[in-house]
Amino acid sequence: MKEIQRLLVLGFTIPAFLTCLSAEEPAVEVAEASKMPTLAIKPEDVLQSETQQLEDRSITIERVSPIELPAVPEPAAAPEPTPEDLERWQQLRENMPQTTLLSVGATIYHAAALNGEARTLLLVRDQQDGKYFKCWSSADWRLFSGGNAQLEIEGRRYGLMMFPSTVDLDRWAQLYASRGLVFVAPVFPEIPAGNASFVVSEGNPTPEALEAITAFHQHYNSHLQEMRTAFQARELAQQQAAEKLRNNPVQPKNIVIRHWRMDAAGLQGETPKPAVAR
Repeated sequence: MKEIQRLLVLGFTIPAFLTCLSAEEPAVEVAEASKMPTLAIKPEDVLQSETQQLEDRSITIERVSPIELPAVPEPAAAPEPTPEDLERWQQLRENMPQTTLLSVGATIYHAAALNGEARTLLLVRDQQDGKYFKCWSSADWRLFSGGNAQLEIEGRRYGLMMFPSTVDLDRWAQLYASRGLVFVAPVFPEIPAGNASFVVSEGNPTPEALEAITAFHQHYNSHLQEMRTAFQARELAQQQAAEKLRNNPVQPKNIVIRHWRMDAAGLQGETPKPAVAR
């Protein structure tokens, strides 16, 4: 990971998967951005001021005399890579496992009739031909959030870029019924009982795309209990964070917005005439 940090400093573009070769190594440290200098405004430089009072704070807009802004420093030149840097980078590329990215939109359905299980409709973009296909899965794809977005099986690395949404079918049925409407739930295809698996319902995926989906199902079946535990821990942490925020709400601060003209007339102190509607 230290080599990757040096390559980043040298300006190399590092693939995302390469920066995650080992979860035990520390993440790349990012230096804290320098703070913007504070502009000193004298009371006599405030030409016009208007304040709007909201429920929890005030917003003040001030027109001030033109201010000379500090010069923007030139960015430091990136150091030239040494032959040793280039050699190490080549070694990293050669040792990098072959990677397949799975890009999916996942709609996860829950209902009492499913007996605590889930049905997930996956809209998958095939990385080989760019076409989309759909498949139904008996896995609860919510569990892949967090640290389960990458995995490695038999020397091949798989990455998951997922856009999930969850649907409670019973809740939707109650909502429709309260308005005198009938909720039509999706029809789930038959999926064999036992370990989680999937069936393709639309499109013609390439073997590479099916291999990636199969790999995630294998990981799901092998690590289901720990994935559930990790998901429950994430849910609990989110609930605790939300409760803490409710008990200790952020106190909004008053806002002051200052502006001035940057054109030649404004720099001479001239006040523009109001626009006239014609």
